[in-house]
Amino acid sequence: MFKKVIASILLSSFSLSVAYASELSEKKDVIRIMNNYISSISCMNDKVELKDIFTIDKPSENGSTYYIFWNGDIGCNSGTGTHSYYVSEVSRFSPNRPLLVTTNDAFGDNNEAVWNTDKASINYRFIKSIKQVSPDEFEITSYGYADDKFGGVDGGNMGPANKFRYTVSLIEDEGWKITKQVLLEQNK
Repeated sequence: MFKKVIASILLSSFSLSVAYASELSEKKDVIRIMNNYISSISCMNDKVELKDIFTIDKPSENGSTYYIFWNGDIGCNSGTGTHSYYVSEVSRFSPNRPLLVTTNDAFGDNNEAVWNTDKASINYRFIKSIKQVSPDEFEITSYGYADDKFGGVDGGNMGPANKFRYTVSLIEDEGWKITKQVLLEQNK
């Protein structure tokens, strides 16, 4: 009996280490793919590192999905407001298909349709950090401009008034939504 228990523990440990090695190996491929991708579409960017990759769906027979946090000036416009941060999605739809960059807007709120509404939105230009709480929840710290709801005093185009922590959650049948917005600091 003891030998069977030890054998099953060793087998479980081996299975976990193989799964981890597969995910780690795939993340190294994601780093290569993203660094090639961002250097071909943007300027003034930092290289993607392992710490910038968040696992959404681990490698399985159904494929895998990763979100990648990166920054750059898409289109190389070199303006005062053209450099930004992005969260791209890289997915593999099945184990025998390649990893593909499928969007630079993985959370679905980095676009003008959201910016021009009263709805809470994240200013991607000023993201300071992203933390994955679970596969379907993230905390994002970013600065935002003064508005009617929170007030504050902006310091021009490059000096937003407010620092926020956002909780972004994956809501079934709705996608990613900002579920919490907390004011951390404010210029007055």
